[in-house]
Amino acid sequence: MTNKMTDKFEMQMRDELTRIEVDINPDLSQQLTVARRKAIDSHTKPWARYVKQILWPTAGMVMASFLVFMAALGPTSPLLTHDKLVVDEQSIDSIELLEDLDFYYWLSENETGLRG
Repeated sequence: MTNKMTDKFEMQMRDELTRIEVDINPDLSQQLTVARRKAIDSHTKPWARYVKQILWPTAGMVMASFLVFMAALGPTSPLLTHDKLVVDEQSIDSIELLEDLDFYYWLSENETGLRG
């Protein structure tokens, strides 16, 4: 008997709540939304608030400072120094040495043919 009464009471309450939800005015709905968000925010972890309020803005400023620093110190004409072939006196000497080595290698191979 108590089960039937409880079921009947629950059904009446469910119907009443459904009716109230449909008929709620916008101002009260706004107040409930603000109260719900305030309650949720009051239970956030302290480190989460620290990350949200301090760490993210600080990390953003550090990254922006780094980018400005790198732009200020960057090359004035990017990639031009890497595209040019640098030929100086030492590189000319090394090219001549390689040609001499090729000649001596050819001479050593053909020495047996020249002696007959």
